[in-house]
Amino acid sequence: MEYSEDITVHKRYKLHGQRIEFTFHRTGDRVPVRMQASCLGPQQRGLDIICTKINEEFAAGRYKRISIISSIEKIFGIDKKVVEFMVKILRNLSWAGEDK
Repeated sequence: MEYSEDITVHKRYKLHGQRIEFTFHRTGDRVPVRMQASCLGPQQRGLDIICTKINEEFAAGRYKRISIISSIEKIFGIDKKVVEFMVKILRNLSWAGEDK
């Protein structure tokens, strides 16, 4: 299954030490989804860069919707291993709570 649905950013991505907090709204969902993930080792720097760039785009009003697959790798030009790590987190996040 392809995970390429759009998400709408409600809040900026935040980095708290070694935890990254995502808050976003999937297309068609009524309630924003929030999640915190641990990021250790070499991923830390990549996640920091991603947060910074997403926040810059968001603050400039240029980037209201984000496609999970295309945005991280193509727009932000992040290392592929970090992209895979991010996609894994976002995949888990985007389906959280659906079975409840």
